[in-house]
Amino acid sequence: MSANQGADKLSKGLNDGAEKVNKVKDNKKTVNMFGKPIKVKHSDSTNTKNNGYGMAPYMLSIYLYVGMITLMAIINVFDPAIVPPKSSLGWWFSKFMVPLVLSIGSALIVYLASIFLVGIHPLEPFKFLIVLLVSSVADMTILFLLSVCLGKLGTFLALILMVLQLSAAGGTYPMQLTTPFYRAIHPYMPMTYSIEGLRATISTGDGILQPMLILIAMSLVLAGLSYRFFRMQMKKRFRFDLQDEA
Repeated sequence: MSANQGADKLSKGLNDGAEKVNKVKDNKKTVNMFGKPIKVKHSDSTNTKNNGYGMAPYMLSIYLYVGMITLMAIINVFDPAIVPPKSSLGWWFSKFMVPLVLSIGSALIVYLASIFLVGIHPLEPFKFLIVLLVSSVADMTILFLLSVCLGKLGTFLALILMVLQLSAAGGTYPMQLTTPFYRAIHPYMPMTYSIEGLRATISTGDGILQPMLILIAMSLVLAGLSYRFFRMQMKKRFRFDLQDEA
C-alpha cells in the first residue's frame, strides 16, 4: 500500500467516524463518555503514610545493630568471673546471658520509643515487637561470636559488616537499583530479614514467618559456635577434660 492510498483510507475512516458521531443523540451519558472516558479509583495497598514510615524499618534495624556494637564494647564477654571455671557450659552461659537479656531490653526500648515517642503506628503491633526481639537477639549473637573469638578485631569486622548492610540490605532503595555486588550479598545480610520483617509489620502486612525463621536459625547456629569456642578455650587455657564435663 502506497502512502497516498494509506492517507485516503485514513481520511475515509475519519469521515465515517465523524458521521456516526453526528448521529449520536447528545445526553449526559455520552458527554461523560467523551469527556471522562476513564474512571480512576484510588486505593492504598500499604500503610506507608509518609517517608518516615518508609524509612523506619531501615533505621530501626540500624539502631538495634549499633546498640549491640556499643554493648559488646562495654561489657566483658569472655573473661570468667571464677578462675578456673567449673565447666565450659557454665562459663559460656554466664557470659551469653548478660548480652542476651540486654538485647531483649534494647528491643523493648526501641518498641516503646517507636510508638510513644516517634509516633509509628504499625499495622500489627504484636508482630512488630516479635520482629524487634528476634532481630536484636540475632544481632547480639553475631557480635558476641565476633567479640569472644577475635576481640577488638571482631569489633572492627562488625563495623565492616554494618557498612555492607547499609547498602546491601535494601533499606533505602530497591535492590534492582544497586550494583551486582550488593545484589549478590543481599540474601546473606542479617539486616535484610529484619528490614523485611519490620516493613511487613509496619506497613505492608506481608508475612514474617520466613525472615523470622532465618534469623532464629542463624542465632541458634551462632550461639552454638560461640559455645563451641568456649569449650575449646576451656580445654586450652585451663586443661579441662571435656569428658569429665560430659
